[in-house]
Amino acid sequence: MESDFSDLLEEMRGTRGFPGATAAIAFDDGTTWRAAAGYADPDAGVPMGVDAVMLQASVGKMYVGALAKRLETEGVLNLDEPIERHIGNRPWFSRLPNGRHLHLRHLLNHSAGLNDYITADAFQPSAIALSANPDLVFPPEMLIGFVLDRPALFEPGTGFAYSDAAYLVAGLVIEAASGARYYDLVRQYFLAPWDLTATHAAEHRHISGLVPGFRGLNPFSLPRRSMENGALTLHPGSEWAGGGWASTASDMAIFAHRLLGGAEKAYRDEIVASGQPTPPPLTGIYGLGVLAADGPLGRRFGHGGWTPGYRTDVQCYPDAGFAVAVMVNTDDPVHASRDDVLDLGATLATSAMHRGLDKRNVRC
Repeated sequence: MESDFSDLLEEMRGTRGFPGATAAIAFDDGTTWRAAAGYADPDAGVPMGVDAVMLQASVGKMYVGALAKRLETEGVLNLDEPIERHIGNRPWFSRLPNGRHLHLRHLLNHSAGLNDYITADAFQPSAIALSANPDLVFPPEMLIGFVLDRPALFEPGTGFAYSDAAYLVAGLVIEAASGARYYDLVRQYFLAPWDLTATHAAEHRHISGLVPGFRGLNPFSLPRRSMENGALTLHPGSEWAGGGWASTASDMAIFAHRLLGGAEKAYRDEIVASGQPTPPPLTGIYGLGVLAADGPLGRRFGHGGWTPGYRTDVQCYPDAGFAVAVMVNTDDPVHASRDDVLDLGATLATSAMHRGLDKRNVRC
């Protein structure tokens, strides 16, 4: 049945025109279907493989939320205590908007009222510097610096404003509370026990199995290709807890299913109960690094991602019994907008079911 799944993905590539893509569906019974279409490197005529690795981008926020909740269950931290208890001694903390009133939950559901560093005028020269020097990487506290002293957008918990800066602060809180590196904690709690061996911290320009992405959204005049001679042309390390991972579609689907699948109703309920309503285009409820929304197969839980050259999306459909992940090696909005990639995953899932490929109805 994987060949039929691949045929579906190839049909969509022909219609939408992106260079290449991978997709995976992780089912309740532990099996996974994988698919690949098009080219990993169209310039060299290299076909896409099902085990191709791409940058996850903001899909990585799901790890932050999951890790924070796991550490809360172990008594390491509390999602509803002031973050000042953990990072209040930082010399910049008094300049953090809403800082003394922020809880970790506010950061995780984007209700902290923080601006994002990407929108700061002062960030633009630094973005140009990043583009000009592939080895340059900005530490999280430097990027947080771009939101310091800016007026808060609203009181904590009273609105929604998507902010990568909020997730960088959350990462610092997690590290301060646990005394361990964020990347190491994710490996310890999720990657190792769930055997997600193709998921790598994006903290180096060389990442095992990574295929090049092709940039269409390119505000910083980066090269068209995301990689040259096997190395990324923009250092991924600055993203850190705002994204910070590279993976395969199958690892992404398995992670989402393990985190959000049928047995995890209590976690899904908390995401919705403590989440923040979101305006278009992210219409739904955002909580703990996960967006909950209505989909074609019932309630869906997941996250999308963008980084120059790549678009990703992963969604778990608990009522349907699976999670689906899609990775595309371009961010060209003509071929792969956020909504395009989200719709691609949903279409793959519904088409598979309509064609009789649903594992619950067909023997393979």
